[in-house]
Amino acid sequence: MGAAVNDLRHFDNSTDNVQPVFDFRLQLRNSTRPEHDATECIFDPFLNDPVHKLGWYLAAQRSGLAALFAGQEPVAVLCATIVPNLINRLDHDLHQMGLHHIPVETFGPIDPIACDYLVLGSRLGTEVIRRKIFGSATNHMIPTYFQANFDTNVWRVHCSILDQIDPTTPRAQQIINDVKRGFNLFETAARSQQD
Repeated sequence: MGAAVNDLRHFDNSTDNVQPVFDFRLQLRNSTRPEHDATECIFDPFLNDPVHKLGWYLAAQRSGLAALFAGQEPVAVLCATIVPNLINRLDHDLHQMGLHHIPVETFGPIDPIACDYLVLGSRLGTEVIRRKIFGSATNHMIPTYFQANFDTNVWRVHCSILDQIDPTTPRAQQIINDVKRGFNLFETAARSQQD
């Protein structure tokens, strides 16, 4: 077994084969940590002042998601039905507020696994934000974007896909680079919206 493989193994009951588990998920998280943290930081104004920054935040999410999903083949991504649903919800919420988003330019599609990593990971983060900002508020007071259901089993499937990627391959490096591009897209989206 190569040096890139952990001592951990994934047992596949359907084939009775032991599959190697790589440490790519950890590498991906660590390699993109600066971009992740910078993106979180750029959305701090919303967390600090949700009443006045809600429209800006929703517009940035709408712009960033559309740019991130541009050019994706639905059959290639786990988030194929999630993103259109989120965009519809964001359009509804912005319309209710009398606002719109400012699109940002994208430079070709990113790797489908990078797209899933960003979208599915952001859904976990959105749930944390919903609890923090809206707490026990009734649904009619919460933007529909924050009410979207998220099946955490999809995240588990995505993690199992990441666990099978050899971190020494060019594909692994492409995913890392594209996750960084995705975080940068959201930063650009945030800066592009009207405050």
